[in-house]
Amino acid sequence: MAATPGGRRFGALIRAHRTDAKLTQEQLADRATYTDDNGKQRRVSLSTIGRWERGDVQNPGPDELGAVVGALGISRPRALLALGYLRRDDIEALSAGAADDDPVPAPVKAFFADPELPAEKRGAALQYMEWVLEQWRREQRETGG
Repeated sequence: MAATPGGRRFGALIRAHRTDAKLTQEQLADRATYTDDNGKQRRVSLSTIGRWERGDVQNPGPDELGAVVGALGISRPRALLALGYLRRDDIEALSAGAADDDPVPAPVKAFFADPELPAEKRGAALQYMEWVLEQWRREQRETGG
């Protein structure tokens, strides 16, 4: 697949963080692990890291995305910003909207209502948001919060 502008930005972001940390792609792959839905420990493949660094990022799975950015200390919103799934004002509005009564902030509604948003980006963002919600729910259950 061809690199997209968002893919190139994301690739540059993870490559810069990886090289700043003095990690090889292999070392990053070893650190980028996650637990799948069946409780099995998984590792992001070396080929995936290589493709992503080249900007070939097509609908990254939330588990793999979270594992790579987590291993590099990159926030998920920053990764989504680089990918083009969120804009900077979306992130600011999400933070401000947290105190509102509406559980779905206006920028999120606008994001999904945008008729020009490609279906694959909409699907990837929705999948990622569902994953984040599940992680939050799991953390709430584990901490009794």
